[in-house]
Amino acid sequence: MNVNRDLKLCYFALAATCIIGWSPAFAGPDSCDNPVHVTDEAERQPGGALYKGPSAPHHNKHGSDVPEMKGAHMDHKARRDGAFFMAPNKMHHLEGKYSEQCGFQLYLFNAFTKPIHVGRFRAFITVIPSSDDEAEIIRFLSPDKKLTYMAGTIGEGVTRPFKIELHLKFPEADDPELFSIHVPALATTSKSPANK
Repeated sequence: MNVNRDLKLCYFALAATCIIGWSPAFAGPDSCDNPVHVTDEAERQPGGALYKGPSAPHHNKHGSDVPEMKGAHMDHKARRDGAFFMAPNKMHHLEGKYSEQCGFQLYLFNAFTKPIHVGRFRAFITVIPSSDDEAEIIRFLSPDKKLTYMAGTIGEGVTRPFKIELHLKFPEADDPELFSIHVPALATTSKSPANK
């Protein structure tokens, strides 16, 4: 660990903040560092790494409830304004979010929509542009240091609108599942004489 280098980086960041002004790039809701709080309780529930119960879907083939799944799937709201999905295995939920600043970020949840660690999962994305003049981009997603979300940059090689195909391999699966996320064109605002 190089303390002098780390201090210089801190001073540089502080100086840039004072000169440029505070920016969402440093913290806040638009920050790329999106801390996720993962609990042991969430990891012990269906979909979590510590769960030891049956891997049956929401209902078994006889239609009787799986006791461990009671109360699951009651909350299907995105946590970070991204595209929210229930996984085909009915044990997981996921949310994918894209921004120019942060690239693509993937968050994983158990059957009760509580955050879980992402270390057991593997994922890559294919960015499919609308224009034939732009090439497809493939990026593998990497976990953050705490294994609480996965992310990958896309770069400036593609313009909106475009489609992101997320290929996510679940721990118990042999093959990845496909999830499609459409990234719309940026809204344009025209200036009327009243707005000048």
